[in-house]
Amino acid sequence: MFTVSQAANVGATTVRVSRQAVTGTIPSGSWLAVRAMPQFWDSNGVGCASTFSLSINGSDSNNPPVTAQTWAVELTAVRWSPNGIASCSGPASATCFLRESAPSMCQTVTLGGNQVFKVAVSSGPPDPGAQYFNLYLAPSGSCQGAFGYAATFANSGNFGMTVNGSILAGWTLDPGAPLDNAGAPAPDYQRLPVAAGLPNANPAAAAPPRGDLADEGHCVDASTGSSVACPGSVTPGAVTFFIPGGGDTSTCLNLQGGGDVYLYSGYQFQRILLYEPGPQQPAPPNTCLNNVAGHGITSLIGIFYDPAASVTIVGNSSYLATIAGGVIAWTASIKGNGGVSISADASLRTWPPSVTLTQ
Repeated sequence: MFTVSQAANVGATTVRVSRQAVTGTIPSGSWLAVRAMPQFWDSNGVGCASTFSLSINGSDSNNPPVTAQTWAVELTAVRWSPNGIASCSGPASATCFLRESAPSMCQTVTLGGNQVFKVAVSSGPPDPGAQYFNLYLAPSGSCQGAFGYAATFANSGNFGMTVNGSILAGWTLDPGAPLDNAGAPAPDYQRLPVAAGLPNANPAAAAPPRGDLADEGHCVDASTGSSVACPGSVTPGAVTFFIPGGGDTSTCLNLQGGGDVYLYSGYQFQRILLYEPGPQQPAPPNTCLNNVAGHGITSLIGIFYDPAASVTIVGNSSYLATIAGGVIAWTASIKGNGGVSISADASLRTWPPSVTLTQ
């Protein structure tokens, strides 16, 4: 849960691309009550993964008691993605899209009479990629659920909240409730690693409220901001590099990953991550030499479309350096000092009808 910020040298100009990715603290292929290892956000020693704790307090006039029983607790990280504006904080609209992570690990708390409990996220701030945390509860007391949405608290101040009887007054599970409404089911869990030594994978793509609600498998409707099944008009958080031609061979993408780089394109960009015009696009074509060097966990999800240019891809990762989607270039060089792969992604081949790229 942190900001992926990577400088890309474009000729003499440095363009800083910053995407704030949201992920659950403890990803899992199913419900999980043990912290998964390795953590994506702790790779390369960055220490950005967070966790949470539960503590029991006595009730008082400001905090009426919660029903005496065992409760299972999960959190998700939430942020609002602005569209055409500097920032936003909801509700969902054409200029503000909601992104929500997979659930964290589950923890349980057993209350006696006249007690409440506090949820506290590790401080620091605990999650630079999140604006809020959503609280999900299972009244069964079991980490197998079912869980329902109960409350939201900000990723600021004391980084936590006290759950009392007022918050849970009339609360019940509601499997059919919309996202972030009382009792609504928790998002899908993350999947197991795709290979040994890797962190867990994002949830599989599916129609909301299921599926990936935070990253490349998440789509929204551009006119309402509501989550929709992919393919859709917008992928929140997506980026694209556009480098026009001009006869200056130094105007190229020079991505030298010194840590983790996680970038993805979206449907609003026709799933193109790097676009440099070729002979069939408006002149002049870009004929430069692009360099992409991965380190740590480098994941570039989208299409490289550089029909008149060259690209050199160096995998220098002990984990994974990948381009999922494909490369279209005049020449391409692949050099692997670690894990490097270019793969076809079935979800990227479902093109919007507006795509007109031909070469």
